[in-house]
Amino acid sequence: MAGIDVVIPAGGSIPEEFSRVVGVSSKALIKYEDVSVLKRTIQALRGSKNVGRIIVVGNRDVLESEEATLADFALQAGNSSVDNVKIAFDHLAQQNMPPDRLLVVTADLPFLTTSTVDEFLGLCVGYV
Repeated sequence: MAGIDVVIPAGGSIPEEFSRVVGVSSKALIKYEDVSVLKRTIQALRGSKNVGRIIVVGNRDVLESEEATLADFALQAGNSSVDNVKIAFDHLAQQNMPPDRLLVVTADLPFLTTSTVDEFLGLCVGYV
């Protein structure tokens, strides 16, 4: 599969009071204009010809969500964002096509667009 593989650490929880207001307990599932920020992030990434596999590493709420089905892999989160990236990397390393590069994109980017992804990757030295 061509393109850079992307890890989306999506294990962040939100305070209980805020959770009651937004109706979800995971930051990645907060909705902006009726679409979760995780779904918006995945859609922006999927639109890029430069993106390969997408791996979401999240808590139970994220893994049980419709959004998780949009990723190539949805994995149980660890104890920190660093753990989550390692979990994703280790999983990909066990696949037939281990990554040579990995991009980490947070789940809470409601304004991320495919053109921004492409522009960023185009600016990465030696990528495009």
